[in-house]
Amino acid sequence: MTGKLGKLNPTKLAVDRAAFDKLEPAIHTKSRLAIVSVLAANESLSFTELRDGLQLTDGNLAAHLRALEQASLVRLRKIGNPNK
Repeated sequence: MTGKLGKLNPTKLAVDRAAFDKLEPAIHTKSRLAIVSVLAANESLSFTELRDGLQLTDGNLAAHLRALEQASLVRLRKIGNPNK
């Protein structure tokens, strides 16, 4: 049985691992990984769609989105009241 890892160049695997190590701290929680996964499958979602779909509170989702935005993993676009 030949697996995908058996075909990888060791240098490429090291680069892939380095990229993963940089990404991991930003998505170390189940909620953040779920947010990134859902957004990867959808071009964009509203705050309400994310909140309801992932069953998070407003404050919890907002905190996770801020952290993901600071890590440049998501881009937020606010519509309406910019103070919310």
